[in-house]
Amino acid sequence: MNWGEIKKQTLYKLFAQNSDGGIDAARARAYLPAMPQAACEGLALLCLHAKARRGRLTLDAGALSGEGGVCRCDLAEAAEDFLALETDGVYFDSGARRDRVSDYTLAGGHMLLLPKRSAGAWVIYYTAAPPAVTERTPDGEEPPLAPEAAALLPLYMASQLMKDDDAALASQYRADFERGMETLRRSRSAAGREDAEFFCASGWW
Repeated sequence: MNWGEIKKQTLYKLFAQNSDGGIDAARARAYLPAMPQAACEGLALLCLHAKARRGRLTLDAGALSGEGGVCRCDLAEAAEDFLALETDGVYFDSGARRDRVSDYTLAGGHMLLLPKRSAGAWVIYYTAAPPAVTERTPDGEEPPLAPEAAALLPLYMASQLMKDDDAALASQYRADFERGMETLRRSRSAAGREDAEFFCASGWW
């Protein structure tokens, strides 16, 4: 689902109560300027809470700097789309096996402190931030989400855009979005992290 399709689906939801099911062109044009902001909010929620976009870093353990038996990695510098470290998202790969580790500290939400290792690799799974959507985003661009995650965006966008026009329907759309996001979160958790480098190979990164 690309940006143009997301906008179209949002408009269908905004005008769902019309007796003829059609879209009022004049009113639709009034909604369009507010769509990018609503899309950015929805993308952020999907990425942060539903883990709709994940990333992976592989760090050479021997190359990390540090002192006193502790090495450091600024995740915000190492990955430009870093948003948050995944729960239980730190692994050590010795070459023979990969183990989840817990003896690390995360300072300030992005500075990862790890025990010094002379060889091997740290594998870090993180929640990736969404790219910004603006009024200049081409209609043909696809969000960096799996189709089932992108399909939830019109629900959120419609819920925000029609709060002043139809509070009851806006609340219904938001509830549908939250339920869909929870289903997505559970499916992502069940899938495990071994296959979680990225959920979409194309998009805005």
